[in-house]
Order: sequence, then C-alpha cells, then structure tokens
Amino acid sequence: MRTESRRCVKVLIIDAAIAFGGTLVVARNLAKHLDRANVDVSLVSASSDGFVSSDFAGPAGVRIIAPYADYVRLQNWKRAVRRRFAPGIVRRGLEIAVIIGGIVANVPYMMRVALQCWRTDADVVHLNNYVMEPLWVARMLRIPILYHLHGYLPNPLERSARRNLRHVEAFVSISKGVNDSAVRAGIEAQRIHNIPNFVEWPPAATPPPLPDKPVVGIFGRVIPWKGQKEFLQAAVTLLPRFPDLRLLIVGGVSDGEPEYMDECRAIAEASGYADRIEFTGMVTDVTSYYRRCSVVVHASIQPEPFGMVLIEGMAEGRPIVASSLGAAPEIIEEGVEGYIVHPEDRETMAARIATLVADPELAARMGRKGHAKVQALYDPRVAARAFEQLYRQLAGAA
Repeated sequence: MRTESRRCVKVLIIDAAIAFGGTLVVARNLAKHLDRANVDVSLVSASSDGFVSSDFAGPAGVRIIAPYADYVRLQNWKRAVRRRFAPGIVRRGLEIAVIIGGIVANVPYMMRVALQCWRTDADVVHLNNYVMEPLWVARMLRIPILYHLHGYLPNPLERSARRNLRHVEAFVSISKGVNDSAVRAGIEAQRIHNIPNFVEWPPAATPPPLPDKPVVGIFGRVIPWKGQKEFLQAAVTLLPRFPDLRLLIVGGVSDGEPEYMDECRAIAEASGYADRIEFTGMVTDVTSYYRRCSVVVHASIQPEPFGMVLIEGMAEGRPIVASSLGAAPEIIEEGVEGYIVHPEDRETMAARIATLVADPELAARMGRKGHAKVQALYDPRVAARAFEQLYRQLAGAA
C-alpha cells in the first residue's frame, strides 16, 4: 500500500497578471520542472493576450480565468475618482465604493476559481501574486496557501492585507530585498522561504558565441518603469561611433500604456539612425533574440524585485549592463558578469555599453562568467525540488 509520505500532492498555481510578464514566466518554468510523480500541478492564468496556450506550461493543465475588475481597471477607476474629487469624505467614500464594486464584480471569478480548486482537488493553492479573491477562495475551502513574493511589500501594510496575509501558511521570497521588505512589513521570518527565480531550462554546457556584429538589446514589457527610454537615450549616442551597431527593443505594449511605445519610437526617429533600431514587439522565441545580442541591458528606473532578463541573458552567455536599483546587484557582480549603473546616468550607461562593444573578448569573458553563475545558482531543477518539499510540508500540515 502506498504511504501518505509518497502521495502525489496536487497544487493549483494561480497567477493574476493580466499581461505576459515575469511572474507568469516563473510559474511556467516551475510547472515544467516539478516531478509529476510527486506533484500534480495545474495553472490558472488571467493573461488572455494569446501567449498562454494549453501546452504553455508543459504537462501542467492550464486554464484562463480572469477577473472582470482586474488591477489595471481598479486603478483606472480610483484615478478617475481622485481627478474629480478633492481629498475628503466624498473621495474616500467613492474609493471604498470602487473597492466594494470591484469585489462584487469579481464574484463570478471567485466562483470559477473555486470550481477549479474542486476539479483539481487541490491540496495547496500557490498564489503567484497578491490578489484578494483567490486567497479568500482558498481560505473558504480550507486549502493551505503559499504566497510567492515577487515584489516588495509596503510598510506599513494596509489593514485588509494584514488580515489576509495572516492566513497564508508560507511565503516564498525571490531575493534578499524582497525578504527584507516582508520582514519590515510584519511577516515572521520563519514563515519565509528563500527560493530565487530560475531560468526555463538548464543552460547548455557551453554558451553560444557572440554575434559577429555588435547588437545591444533591452528586453521586457515596454512600460515606463522598465527604462526603455533611458536605454535609448544612452545607446543612440553610440550609433555614430560604431557603424555596425544595432539596437533591439524586445517586448510589446502592455498594461494600457501604448503612448510610451510611441515616445520610444520618437526617440529612435529623432536620432537619425532609426534604420538601425528594431522594435520587435512581443516575441515567443525570446532565446533567439538573446543570442542575437552581444550585450543585454537592464535599465529599470524603479527597484526591480528580481529581473528575469538578468539570468536569461546570463544563461545565453551575454554580459549584462544592469540597473543599480533593486535586486540586480545581488545577481550581477560589478566587473565580473557585467556592470551596474544607475539607469538615469545615461553617460555611464553609454560608456559601459561602449566598453563591451569595443572589446568582444571582454564581453565574451563576462558572458562565460554569467553562464557559469546561472548553472550554479539558478538551475530550475534545484528550485523545483525546493518547491516540492515545501508543497509536501504544507499538504502534510493540512
């Protein structure tokens, strides 16, 4: 007879991001590497942009279930109230009405999530980002909750968040900065498990060679805080100096800010070198674009909790010029796998890029160092084993 310790744990991962991004990438990568003999995993995604298919997460079952009142729509409603009303009782009352209206509008979403919990017979609900409704569903169904901390927690936490997070059995933090923010916000350190993000597949034994002609790329959703404008303003100054240099902006418009893409394109047109600047839009085969690059730039102008671009570029043997804000200095050692710069210091950013473009041997050496670091620290199989152990602990405690 099979013992309880060997029972396959059933896990439902719920990702509430409405646009394809880092949290969904991590969920996909994890689902592909969990041992199916130990964990039966299913994924619920709110992203309906066409990139999440039935085989998106390997053998894991995938369902698209999106709330009507998603976080972008709620923020737009709140902004509309704040534009029209001065601070005071009326504004606060309307803000509360927006929150209540959002909850009511999302009752069908909660019912569909509850149905998916029932269909998968979930032993553990893995919340891949903070959304109240799935947390409430898991509480009502008395299913243990793991909350994957992909971002910094504010201090102090809102009263509703403090109440909700008391019912989370375990937290997973992706970086030291995220861990520290959670502790400052009042989460007990013993409830936090540190598992850094990881690449989709273990890197090849040796990284692919750098391209013959220099290409510098920035990757990610084209939104203001990702720093594509800062990157362009720095990198276009190098185009006259390096006649063969091309720039790649890899990623599409998301989260309702198409005007930012227009601003980036305007910088390219004004440079006089628009024919050497490529906007790819959203891509599915991102690895091929990393391999087109000789340098990968990460230019987030707000502290990024991790930055999947960093380890994805390193896995392909590319040197990184990374923002000093957020977790990048935890991942990139200055002068070893790349350089750390303040994203708004455009002169220094341009100088670091130029150093790597002018010295392919240095770029290749840094790329090999980054490749080795990913092999040692960001292997998906190691992370999957850690999650399996945590899932089993939560299911056993229940």
